[in-house]
Amino acid sequence: FNISELASPGLYMDHFNINARNTKSPTSTAVFSRNCFDCYINKVNIGSMSGHSFGSGFSFLPSVDTIVVMDVKFSNFSGSGIILGAGNSVWVVRGRLIGEYLAASGARISTQSIGIHVTGGLTHLQIEATNVVFCNTGVLIRRGPPYSNNLNNHIFFNQVGIINSYNGIHISTNTGFVSIMSPNMIQADANHILINATAEVSIVGGKLVNNLACPLNATLCNGINLQATGRIIVSATNILNVKGRGIMLSSASTYCSIQGSYIDSTTTPIQVDNGDYHLIMGNICGPLNTAPSTWGTGTHNSVIFNMNC
Repeated sequence: FNISELASPGLYMDHFNINARNTKSPTSTAVFSRNCFDCYINKVNIGSMSGHSFGSGFSFLPSVDTIVVMDVKFSNFSGSGIILGAGNSVWVVRGRLIGEYLAASGARISTQSIGIHVTGGLTHLQIEATNVVFCNTGVLIRRGPPYSNNLNNHIFFNQVGIINSYNGIHISTNTGFVSIMSPNMIQADANHILINATAEVSIVGGKLVNNLACPLNATLCNGINLQATGRIIVSATNILNVKGRGIMLSSASTYCSIQGSYIDSTTTPIQVDNGDYHLIMGNICGPLNTAPSTWGTGTHNSVIFNMNC
């Protein structure tokens, strides 16, 4: 479906099945819509026949205003499940997006599959109770052409599951506020949450866990990895068996708060690389961590009341 220009009230799709009967280009898209306004997508299943599939599922570029994507399923894609950018008020609810990162044999496939791809200029994205499986990147938040100068802001995750990824959530360019509530993230080969740009990120509750050893590189498999001047708050989050670092704050990080979390079966539970103005308080580190936490040499950090860390 190629809907090049839409006027209000926009696009309404309900109870559709879309199947690829032959091999599509990795750049192909099942549903492509420009300037979507008041668009409602419900119970659309994009699948494959005899192993064939589309490159990407839904593309809303620009997204404009008020898009609801509910109860959709998209299987075996090598591109992006949902592509969004340049708009506001987008909801993705109870979706299931299945990429091609992991073969049936367990081997990792060289693919750039992305579950939800935010390309820039998006304000107020709400992702609720959605599962992203077998994607190189579960959710990518970036600013790229033609929206390189447009900030993403007010992005909310609530009870989102990201399973078998390389990076679960990746914030790769400067972003405004991101809230991650009660995530269920299982088996990330590099990082469950990677932030290598300036952003304000709040992570509350949930569980970040790996069931396997690091299959690609034993120095990877981190829980939360902040590699920039971003500011994060982590509270009441369980980080288990990630093999690398439970939480890593780079030297550039400032004004971070890590409180009330449980971290076990890591190489290092919490690693602070000389960042400053951090509050790390009331965390519990279990008995199966390989080495103790490292706190760096920041002069304004407060590290208090942590148990076994």
